Amino acid sequence: MGYLREVESFFDSIQNNSARSLSYDRLIKSFLQYMGQEYGYGEECYRKDFNEENLDYKDFNEYIYKYYMGLNRDLRGEYENVEREAKERIKLYEECVNNLSNKVKSISSSEKYTREKYKFFLNINVELLEKAKKAREKANIFQRALTNCREKPGWGWSIWSYDNTFSDIQQYVHIDWKSKINFLEASIKQGRELTEKKHSDYEQYLILFKNYINEHNILEKLLCISSRNYYLQNRQEIIKEAIDLFEAGNYTPFVYMLVPQIEGLFDVYKTVLGINNEEMHNGLVDKLNVINDQQRLWGYVYYAFEFPVLRNNIAHGNMVTITAEMAYDTLMDIFYLFHEIESNDREYKIILDFLETFTCKHFDKDNAYVLKYFSSDLQCEENLRWLEKCLDGNYDSMLAWYNHADTLNNLKELFKSDKFRISIYDYEPLETSGEEELEGKQYSSIRINRELENYIPLLNLLKNYINFPQRWMSDVEQRIHDISEKDKESDQLISNLGL
Repeated sequence: MGYLREVESFFDSIQNNSARSLSYDRLIKSFLQYMGQEYGYGEECYRKDFNEENLDYKDFNEYIYKYYMGLNRDLRGEYENVEREAKERIKLYEECVNNLSNKVKSISSSEKYTREKYKFFLNINVELLEKAKKAREKANIFQRALTNCREKPGWGWSIWSYDNTFSDIQQYVHIDWKSKINFLEASIKQGRELTEKKHSDYEQYLILFKNYINEHNILEKLLCISSRNYYLQNRQEIIKEAIDLFEAGNYTPFVYMLVPQIEGLFDVYKTVLGINNEEMHNGLVDKLNVINDQQRLWGYVYYAFEFPVLRNNIAHGNMVTITAEMAYDTLMDIFYLFHEIESNDREYKIILDFLETFTCKHFDKDNAYVLKYFSSDLQCEENLRWLEKCLDGNYDSMLAWYNHADTLNNLKELFKSDKFRISIYDYEPLETSGEEELEGKQYSSIRINRELENYIPLLNLLKNYINFPQRWMSDVEQRIHDISEKDKESDQLISNLGL
């Protein structure tokens, strides 16, 4: 059953109690006392319900514990487990912070990037230590234990119980981020084997690395992406010339040509993520920081604290000899950034996907898909955000390049059409009556027509760009008001009935 407000109120009242008070018998006794004192629903009422409903519970206590309180595990035992884990977590982060503090002190100030890298790890672990201490508080332990006890038996892992508070992968010092970037296309097994070979047989590693580049068609993929992507197409000639150098084994000019491109691609990445490039993010690390703050950047540690050494040596002409490994690494840096910019998760890709579907399915004839997409889709809020950007003209040049300027205009015309407006609201009855079956009996029911509510966020956006008929807009606002009044009547009826 669902968790009633009264049950939640009971749990809130005991969240700072000791673990002993959460034992099976004590918890049931406390629950019955609380419900009787606070809501006048004493033990005899629950026993009457238990006898009448004849549910599949072995006894009255199990009925209260599982049915009313919604618990499927021993709350006291779970509390003690969570409390023990919380203590161990604090100890772990205290050790990490102490070790990293000592590491930072031991690094010479001349080793700028190494020192900054360990300060980065230290700062993350200090933050996580504070979170661990917060999680150790009684109320937080109780809420975590309660969530765990409400999992259904056999469910195993549940999205509702997953706690990602301490899951930041950037806290770990010993991850080889460069290998993860290099072998992005590899299976887990192949990536692990290549990384291990680097340390056990360097010459063989270089051979396998080159084979990996050929096997996964990295050069061909770079050319293909640069030719089809709006944000990368202006680098197509550079990529072509660089690939010619790479295939000829001319690694020194190859690296000198592409290393500056890597920093430039982070500006492109910022643009794709909607980060304002006019703000003062001139340095490479500044650019990385704003990206990482908005969306955890896979490989941030490498690009912020290891890549700058190569970049500075190239920029200042201090590195004359370029190895094959440097060339392979640089190639995979470019490929990684192309891959991220080209990702289907990017907002511009989501827009293109929608417009392609809109065109192919001829939704100018049936606007149900468009209404659903901007009103009840799981990503509705995100969809409305990008729609507003499109209506403001933020994506005009990109859409024109992909030949979708007319498609957006068609969508705008659809929004203006009488058919679309009528789909949102066509003076349907406020209430509908019907018959419903409950426990084998037929009951008359009255339902409020709430469909219009789904379209209000979309309508609030569109009215800034479209002059809907004033009479119709007034009627929409009146209908929303009428729905609100009906809700108040229902709430008052429920209150009067004592439900």
